[in-house]
Amino acid sequence: MNPPPWLRRVCLISLLVGLALVVLGPVLAYGVVSWQVDQQAGDPAKAFEAAIEPWRQGLLWTTPIGMAMVFQGGLGLLFFWVTRVADASRDT
Repeated sequence: MNPPPWLRRVCLISLLVGLALVVLGPVLAYGVVSWQVDQQAGDPAKAFEAAIEPWRQGLLWTTPIGMAMVFQGGLGLLFFWVTRVADASRDT
């Protein structure tokens, strides 16, 4: 059974986008909030907590969606690898 070649690209793109959502979402939020806190005067801990709350609420969806995309993409690529190994062992 040979899956269409575009399906492998879809799985790889899903894996990469999911990793970007899981990793870069919180990193982006932390970087922007740290920059905002550096611009303000006062207690840094309270300013950071007040500044991160809107970002935390806005980026709440990135981790579960990203993890689901990583799982789906990784599972698809694992399927392609297993079928390639099975086809190669069948030919020998």
